[in-house]
Amino acid sequence: MMINIVRLLWVIRIFRLDTMSILQMILNINLRKPTLLFSIVTCLVLVSDQLTKTLIVRSMNLFTSFPEEGILRLTYVLNSGSAFGFFQGMNSILIIVSLIGIVGIIYSYYIYALNDSFLQLALALLLGGAFGNLADRIFRGAVVDFIDVRLYGDIHFPAFNIADSSLSVGLFLLICHWFFEVSRNTGSTRIGDDVD
Repeated sequence: MMINIVRLLWVIRIFRLDTMSILQMILNINLRKPTLLFSIVTCLVLVSDQLTKTLIVRSMNLFTSFPEEGILRLTYVLNSGSAFGFFQGMNSILIIVSLIGIVGIIYSYYIYALNDSFLQLALALLLGGAFGNLADRIFRGAVVDFIDVRLYGDIHFPAFNIADSSLSVGLFLLICHWFFEVSRNTGSTRIGDDVD
């Protein structure tokens, strides 16, 4: 126990963080009730994701598709890895990474998004998607994917689900928000302006 405390203090010293500023940051988190938008979007994503996955699992056999041909199909597959099938078989590590991501999203919500509806929407989509795939990892041992888009012949986009879509849209909105904030904060500085 004492060794862990010494290691933590050593890390804080290396990164030039003082203990008081860390405690102050933690204690200053405003734990007001989440807004209706954030709560509703997070719940809608989680519920719709879990309902569609349950319907697929109960009504289809693994690796079957409906319809058998076409550009957009429902194909029941299990993914024990992360996005695009990376890190296959590392479910325990991916659960830990998901939990860290969820804590980060919630922290970001309370620190940055309480008065920003656009950022709340982006974070809610991320949180709902993260919870949806985390639930699969914990209760099914793998993520159920079922939306299969054929691009050309046998070439197709990796199967995905509603949680994955929500994560993608949430990340896109977060990037848009970041670009908007950066451009707004740069003021009237334009390319070609002389800077003294």
